Amino acid sequence: MPTTTKLKIATKEQVANTLKNVERKDIPVLPIDPKAFMIEKELRYVPYYKPDKDGKGIEFEIFKAHESATRELGIQDKLPCMMIGPTGTGKTMLVAAYHQQEKIPLLQADCSEGTKKPDLIGRFVILDGTVWYQLGILPMGLVLANQSDDGRAGIDLEEVNGLSPAMQKVVNQFLDWRGHVYIPELQRVYSLESGKSLMIYATMNPSTYGGTHELNKDFKNRFVPLKVQYPTPHQEFDILEHEGIDDKTITRLTQLSLELRASEAAGDLDTSPSPRTNQMFCNAYRAYLGNPVLKERAMQLALEHVILNQFESPKQAETVASRMSRTFGVNLNQTKMDDD
Repeated sequence: MPTTTKLKIATKEQVANTLKNVERKDIPVLPIDPKAFMIEKELRYVPYYKPDKDGKGIEFEIFKAHESATRELGIQDKLPCMMIGPTGTGKTMLVAAYHQQEKIPLLQADCSEGTKKPDLIGRFVILDGTVWYQLGILPMGLVLANQSDDGRAGIDLEEVNGLSPAMQKVVNQFLDWRGHVYIPELQRVYSLESGKSLMIYATMNPSTYGGTHELNKDFKNRFVPLKVQYPTPHQEFDILEHEGIDDKTITRLTQLSLELRASEAAGDLDTSPSPRTNQMFCNAYRAYLGNPVLKERAMQLALEHVILNQFESPKQAETVASRMSRTFGVNLNQTKMDDD
C-alpha cells in the first residue's frame, strides 16, 4: 500500500499509458478497512416508529428482519428500506443508531445532482505516481460486507431523490435480481458472498421539498417504503434530550410544534419546527441560561433565534410570535437584539 493518502483523479492519458503495460484485471484497487466505517460514538436515538406494546418503536426490529432475509436468501432477495418523511425527523439518525448499536459498518452517501457514475461505481486515481482504481459507493458496500468481521454492512443513500434520473438507473441495476456490480474498466464483478448481509437504505424528504427529482417508478418500487412521520407530543417529549430544562417547558414546546405543523399542513405556514429544530432550541436555551448576561432572556432568545427567525414572511412571523407568547407567556416583540 502507498505511503501517502493524497489522491488525484487520473487523466485519460495516464490511464491509457498504464493500460499499455498492465492488464485491466491487474490494476490495483484501493483497499477498504471496514473498521473505518464503524460508528464508534454512541448516538442517542429514541425509537418511535409504530410503537409495540412496550411503547417503543419497532424500526430496529424491522431492520433486523430485513437483514436476516438478505443473509439467508441472498442479495437477490434483498429488502432495501426507504425512509420517507419531513426533514428533521431522525431518518439519518435512525439508520446510524441501528448500525452503531449492532456494530455494523455503514457507508453513508449524500446524493445530489452532482452525484455521477464514478461516485457510484468507481474511478481511476493517481496515488504516489501509480494508477489505482477507487471503488464507488455500490461495490464498496459489497466489499465492506464481505470483509467485515461478522459479514454485515450497510449502504445509506441520503436524500436519494437528489439523484438525477440517469443515476437512478445506475443504482437500479444494482437493486435488481442480479445484485452485483460489474466494472468494465477492471473487467471484474463484485458480488456478495454467501452468508453475508448488505443492508441498503435510502432516505428522502417528500416530493414537495425543493431541489429534488421525481423517483422513477421502477427505482422506487425496488424499496420497501417506511413513512417516518412527526412523533406525537408524548413521543417527542421522550426524544428531546432536555436535561436541566423543566418538563413544563418541553411540554409547551411539543404542543406549540404540533400546532405549527398543523398550520403548515393546512398551507397557512411555509415551515414548522421539526424534532431536530426543537433539540436545537433545547441546546440554545441551555447555552443562554449559562450566560449571566443572557440568562434573564434565555427563553425569549432561544424561541426567537431557533424557531421564529425561520419564518421570512412578516405576517407568518407575527402569527407564530403570537402563538409563542400565548404558549410560553413571553413577549417576543421586546427581545430584539442589535443583530436581529
